[in-house]
Amino acid sequence: MEFESVEEALGFLFDTNHQGNEMRVATVNPDGTRSDFKKATLKDYKESNREAVYALCDMLGLEKVYLERWEAERVGEK
Repeated sequence: MEFESVEEALGFLFDTNHQGNEMRVATVNPDGTRSDFKKATLKDYKESNREAVYALCDMLGLEKVYLERWEAERVGEK
């Protein structure tokens, strides 16, 4: 997920997490093509939020925020 600006990323997060939003995600077929859309699950929302936060960290030069957490999770510290 790529954003042109911090404002765009924040707008995406606000819109995606708005109580009335019903996000839909594409179903990926075994051959990698996309087909029907389904209602997003909590896991889909979490993944979407995480990607947007990663992008924000990158734009702000704060990659260490998620890299340190990723490393800790990878080795089982958190």
